[in-house]
Amino acid sequence: MSHDRLQQPIALFLPSLNGGGAERVFVKLANEFTNQTRAPVHLLLARGGGPFLREVSPRVRLIDFEKSRVMHSLPALVRYLRRERPRALLTTMSDCNVVALMAWQLAGRPCRIVIRETGMVRRDTPGVGRLRYRVLHWLMRRLYPRADAMVVIAKDILTSLQGIGVTPCRERHFIGNPVSMDEFDDTDPPAWLDELPANASLICGVGRLVPVKGFDLLLDAFARVADERVHLVILGQGPMRDTLLARAQELGVAERFHLPGFVAQPRTVLARAELFVSSSHAEGFPNALMDALASGTPIVATACPGATCTILDGGRLGSLVPPADSWSLARAIEGSLKKPVGSREARLARCREFAPALIARRYLHEALRVPVYSGRVESLATPITGESI
Repeated sequence: MSHDRLQQPIALFLPSLNGGGAERVFVKLANEFTNQTRAPVHLLLARGGGPFLREVSPRVRLIDFEKSRVMHSLPALVRYLRRERPRALLTTMSDCNVVALMAWQLAGRPCRIVIRETGMVRRDTPGVGRLRYRVLHWLMRRLYPRADAMVVIAKDILTSLQGIGVTPCRERHFIGNPVSMDEFDDTDPPAWLDELPANASLICGVGRLVPVKGFDLLLDAFARVADERVHLVILGQGPMRDTLLARAQELGVAERFHLPGFVAQPRTVLARAELFVSSSHAEGFPNALMDALASGTPIVATACPGATCTILDGGRLGSLVPPADSWSLARAIEGSLKKPVGSREARLARCREFAPALIARRYLHEALRVPVYSGRVESLATPITGESI
């Protein structure tokens, strides 16, 4: 391989480094790419800043386009692609995927482009954003087939794309998210944990306070749990905060319900929790669920569309309940507090299957087609019919 070829960077493009699952994944991938390839690694941001900025390795070059919206970064991304001519461009989330594909075409298709889809796509998006999503879906239908490859983190996501008329490119890979087992070892638990009653039994949910996460359902289920020593904490920020607090008052559980906001290392709380509950109506590859596995925390989760059921091995590693059923969720919570499903050892073992080194190697070898220089390549491209994540 020529020296010039080795100097072509691997580029990863995303909106920002704010506290979301996709941002967390790309930081892990970028950091691990520097360990496994001789190519420079560039992390491209539509706008800089965010809580994950400090986690980026100094060996990763950060490039901030300084734009308030992803679409506004299109000209800067075109210039970057023409100037740097990266070996491969990896993007994530629908907005970034669309902008990246447009820039890639305008720049003359200078590299291999791989798009990553992270969440369930809905045809019937309500509210003021309806027109925006119609335009986005129209662009996805026209641009997605042109990508060199697509990474899909759950089979249901591919089905949802096809449900809005998107025909994905022919090369597709099912690859899960990288999960580190030891990332919270040197982080102190939040001070508010010590303010809970000494005999409190803690249930934990994690995620943005938005309807799809089903936290109103979780709150209703929590109110049905008879043991008043049980407290519920939900880590995250979002527009439903006031609604959830008001609902807790109505249900008479406000003193045992806690919304501390975003926590950069949720495992510091999960490690103290008796139970992690995922009440979502739909998920992609739920990073909070992986944090619970990495903490060894018992799990109750809705069997919603996405990767949840596959991650939990069909219910072997956690209790699965029907989505949107607060009664079933309450019964599963009470049952799991008494006798959790699966063992701590089995949960930890499952999490190790998603070690960053293994997941990054799959991205490099299967999707990006960049030579891996550390360790032995253990798998080839995953077939479209496979359930490998």
